[in-house]
Formats: sequence, structure tokens, C-alpha cells
Amino acid sequence: MAESDDSIDLAWEKPDPLGYGQGVKEVHFIAAPLLAAAALSLSGVVASADRGTFRWPGFTLLLLVVTAMLLIATIQLGYYARKFLYSRQDVYDWIPQPPPEEGTAVEKYLRKWQNDDYQKWLRYNNRANRCFDLGLVLIGLSVAAVLAPPHGHPSDWRTAAAWTVIACTVIEISAIVGMELAVDQRSKEREETFPPTTPPPPAKETASESARSNTARAPRPPRALPPRRLPGGFRHRALRRVAQKKLARGSEGRPTGDRRIP
Repeated sequence: MAESDDSIDLAWEKPDPLGYGQGVKEVHFIAAPLLAAAALSLSGVVASADRGTFRWPGFTLLLLVVTAMLLIATIQLGYYARKFLYSRQDVYDWIPQPPPEEGTAVEKYLRKWQNDDYQKWLRYNNRANRCFDLGLVLIGLSVAAVLAPPHGHPSDWRTAAAWTVIACTVIEISAIVGMELAVDQRSKEREETFPPTTPPPPAKETASESARSNTARAPRPPRALPPRRLPGGFRHRALRRVAQKKLARGSEGRPTGDRRIP
């Protein structure tokens, strides 16, 4: 049964840390192509070398080819994953209508849409990262195998260089694991110490604003009705004199000038 829009209550997804998407893009589309090109070039050197130049030519060639394929897979998986990483602002910039209000059916649908795509990006991006990490380890072992001196031709310098590459590869693996654990711990601490969101306090009314609001709420004095034309004739002469006196006093008892009734 399809889930209704009203039951969708998902938050907009974001990478953690926020620069993670930019960082993996540099790894997948800059570092991985360069390392893959280096592995393929080195495999060509090993394949065309004379017998006795390398200690394990066949094994070294296999390591280099596997390394190049893993790094190429990193590029392909990273390219496919990058299509599904975007922010809420990207959605609002590209939908053919004004940004919907939060909590509406359209906004909930767009939120679910972004959540589904973000999970797909995360899945393929993690696969690309694993391919890159494994390719990084294998290229270190491949270089060490290339530097190992052949049988019958011992060389202390080549042996030292090979062991240096192996030591740097081990350090690289330790650094990758340590940095991942540090980032996870940092994100967890930030989530635990994040201050709770509270609504902003109501703004205090200034003295001028309070005076204006009191003035606006004060009752207005009643408007004076326009004078009524009294009937003429001898019988209404006294009534006209009384009305003229009232109009001369005004509605608040102050003289307002001579306002004679015709």
C-alpha cells in the first residue's frame, strides 16, 4: 500500500560533515584518475621488461592491473553517486513553481524525494570509497613489489625503498581508520551538545510604539451631526433661536463661530 503524503515526516538529508561531498569529489575525480594512470603506466613497464629485471614480474603485473581496475571503478561509482547529491536549495531552484511552505503535501513529497536520492548517493559513494581505499593499499604493495630486487642481484637501496613504501602504506591505512573514527566521534559529540531550538521571545514594545498603539486604541470623540434645516414660518421662530444657540456653543461647549441657520 502506498504511503500517503500526510504520513511522511522526514528531515532534509545532509552530508556529515557538510564538506564531505566536496571532499569525496576531489578524491574520486582527481586522485583516483591520476593513480589509475600511474598504475597502468607501471604495468606497461613491467610487462615489457626483460626477464630478471623484477623479482616477481607476474605477481607485480597482476597487482598493478587490479589496482588500476579498482581505481577506475572508483571513478565510475563516484560519477554515478554524484548525480544524487543535492541540497534543499537545489530542489527549490529547479522545481517549476515557487518554493512550497513547510508541512504542505508538496514540501513533504520533495523531502521524501531528496531522502531517497541521498540514500542512493550514500550507498554508491561508500562503494567508491572502499574501491579507492583498497586501490590505495594495492598500489603501495605494487610499488614495493616493483622495487624489490630480483633474485641473484641483491641491492640494499632497492630493499630499503621497498620497505619504506610498505611502511608508508601501513601508516596510510592507520591514518584512514583513525580519521574516520575521529570524524564519527566529532559528529556524535556535536549532536549531543547541540543546543535545543526554542522559539524567539516576543519583541518588546518601545515607548513610541506603545504610545502609538494606545493612541490608536483610544476612543474617538463622537462626530458632530450636520445641522438640520429647520422649517421656516412664524410658529418655528423660537425653535430656530434655540438651535442657533446650541450650534454656537459647539458639541463640547466651546463657541465655534456664528453659524446661522437659514
